[in-house]
Amino acid sequence: MFGNPALVRAAGVGVVAVMLVYMLQKLTMDKSIIANLNSIKREFALVAAGIALLVAGGGMTFTAQDLLTRSKRYIFR
Repeated sequence: MFGNPALVRAAGVGVVAVMLVYMLQKLTMDKSIIANLNSIKREFALVAAGIALLVAGGGMTFTAQDLLTRSKRYIFR
């Protein structure tokens, strides 16, 4: 098992919450919309990673065992 699913999902929620607060604090009225979005573009990727953790939630996907099993299944159809 690759991490406890409940803890991985909790970490995903934490990442999303922290990144959203950080992104909201970086927005200012002094800059244009494009400049504001440009200043938080990397944080969108971290929010997406947090959402992926929240949805996937650990488990056996992408572990060495899973990759070998899927590779064998793909190669020896």
